[in-house]
Amino acid sequence: MSPTSTTYEQAFAALRAAGGPSWLPALRRQAMDRFSALGFPTTRNEDWHFTSVTPIAERVFKVAPARSGPATLSPADVAALVIGDADWHRLVFVNGRFEASLSAFAGLPAEVRVTTLADALKESPEFVAEHFGKLAGSETHTFTALNTAFAQDGVVIHVPGGEVVEAPVHIVHIADAQAAGAGIHPRLLVVAEALSQLTIVESFASSGSLGAAYLTNAVAEIEVGNGARVDHYKIQRESTDAFHVGTTQVRQGRDSVYHSFSYAAGAALSRTNVYTQLAGENAETRLNGLYLIDGTQLADHQTFVERSEERRVGKECRSRW
Repeated sequence: MSPTSTTYEQAFAALRAAGGPSWLPALRRQAMDRFSALGFPTTRNEDWHFTSVTPIAERVFKVAPARSGPATLSPADVAALVIGDADWHRLVFVNGRFEASLSAFAGLPAEVRVTTLADALKESPEFVAEHFGKLAGSETHTFTALNTAFAQDGVVIHVPGGEVVEAPVHIVHIADAQAAGAGIHPRLLVVAEALSQLTIVESFASSGSLGAAYLTNAVAEIEVGNGARVDHYKIQRESTDAFHVGTTQVRQGRDSVYHSFSYAAGAALSRTNVYTQLAGENAETRLNGLYLIDGTQLADHQTFVERSEERRVGKECRSRW
């Protein structure tokens, strides 16, 4: 075991003491074992041939500390970092921890459930167990394995069949000065059942003049049911001293629509993966994006569209930009 793996293993051992539902420790343990076995990818890996993650691999990012005392950011601070109208549903996380005082997501349809991962693990562990880690597997993806092992919070969204969420759900991740040297591993789990509709906006930013390295390693799993539609926007404006890796894994049913738009302007090194599986006929996938970087910044986007083997037609499609 490398010194880096040993240090992460020590941090993982401390995290396990936090507990959770009975199935969670085994899932975390399996993911940690895969991370240790895989190691960080190198440019010899086909998927990472054009992106060296050496600046990430040569550091060990500590677990972001739990905040004690009042929120470090004010509503005005958050307003300067987000987009959208006042009627948008907003969940704010600071250094990976949910900040209820800065969030507002009332007015959702009665049957729609939007909650934090931490609360969902307590209130509906069976639902989380049914979907968590089922799309974004840890077997071959180092950063997904690392996220699964260390994810402490995030967002769980369940939209029952036929329900329409009119206003976007805006998930805001902010790193402040306490994020220096930390690894932040947010998780997003979305289940949009048949004929439902949902718009998600994810924002990643840093507050003030944060001038220290930290890692955001985000994973999203999105299930789009038959005839459902999910529009997904990601805005990455991290500190230019930060590192950002984001992986989105989507599975689409028959006649479903998934539209993704990713914008990257921050981070010293950022990588966005969008993997979609078309598991039903007439599914529509549209993957768009834009990056705006300067100097020595590196932004890498990779998309991968796979048609289910059950259909026995088509082929895999991989692209990067």
